[in-house]
Amino acid sequence: MYSVLNERINPYIDNISRSHSSYTYLEAQRCATVSIGERNLRDILGEEYPAFFTGGFLAAQLGVHSGYAENPALFLPAVHNPAHVQANATDKETWDQVSKTNGLPDDVRETAWNLTISARLSQDEIIEKFSPHVPRLSDAFDAWQETPLKNLQLTTVGIAIGHAHARKSGFVADLGIWID
Repeated sequence: MYSVLNERINPYIDNISRSHSSYTYLEAQRCATVSIGERNLRDILGEEYPAFFTGGFLAAQLGVHSGYAENPALFLPAVHNPAHVQANATDKETWDQVSKTNGLPDDVRETAWNLTISARLSQDEIIEKFSPHVPRLSDAFDAWQETPLKNLQLTTVGIAIGHAHARKSGFVADLGIWID
């Protein structure tokens, strides 16, 4: 996980403009829009990689179904708090597959996933726990908060240009996953 974050942050962090005119330029070129709404970087990371940004939960929170927490196919010690457990899946789709395969009742499946998600680390906890391994993470949070980046929505053209630039930096992914 740390290597993925380093790969996704380090090549780009120094290129984030702190000048408002850069974002205005992107709008003028119809590559992006700067909206009044904003996205929180902590939430984006937590949605993209939920298993890595949770503090887990106590098995007892599953109530009468807490015995399921002893099944390593379903639950594992929480990455950031081994006294807790978390769903043994990186995302909701995988969790649904794993838990169905292992016979977890639907209500317990949903409860366990919701507990995993609700225990998402705060921004300060993420920086504290990840910075020894991802030293530029704090810089990314700062740039996100201090610039219109948090308000930026790329257009299809902006996505294609960003994808092309990312590919030049070694990022490999199909453009089709970002453009419908």
